[in-house]
Amino acid sequence: RLSATHQEAATGIGLLWGREFRDAPAAFARYLALVQAFNSGGRLRRYPGSPWIARELLRPGDRAVLAELHAVDHAKLSRLVRADRRFSAVQQDGYELLRALLPPIERRALAFID
Repeated sequence: RLSATHQEAATGIGLLWGREFRDAPAAFARYLALVQAFNSGGRLRRYPGSPWIARELLRPGDRAVLAELHAVDHAKLSRLVRADRRFSAVQQDGYELLRALLPPIERRALAFID
């Protein structure tokens, strides 16, 4: 989980936080609900991060391969997903890993790069 005070949060979710989303598409509303669940009292204090969000959104039959090049961040990522068999965390450049995994066994894929 990243602190919402990071620059990434200020220029990302921070720009959206507190606005009205009554007309938001269902997928976007679900994303906001996940972020809101991490924050009490209506204030943006913490951001769960894309691996946590992905874990919450994956269906039972889906799988995810996450890449993190830096050793410290890879260790954190591995701890986050180790209990979930749908996930694997690889210490590798994400672009290299993506090329190695295509085409996927399932014949469908989503590549999310952040």
